[in-house]
Amino acid sequence: MARTTVVHKVEEVFLNALGGVRGRQNLAAWGVAATAAYFLWVRPEMKAKEEAEARAALREAEKRREMETATKSYS
Repeated sequence: MARTTVVHKVEEVFLNALGGVRGRQNLAAWGVAATAAYFLWVRPEMKAKEEAEARAALREAEKRREMETATKSYS
């Protein structure tokens, strides 16, 4: 079996495992779809999560500051 045939067979098995991708154009279309999904869904979700964590950290810092102010006024 020629080396190129083995390489092509491995490539075909790999691409079929990815959901039946056939040919380079189809693979490129999957790449574009994955990139779009990342920028339209994944990245905004990550940003929202980071913002929520930052807001929670600010609230916690504010509570600590209030506690420190309250304990100083009683001293």
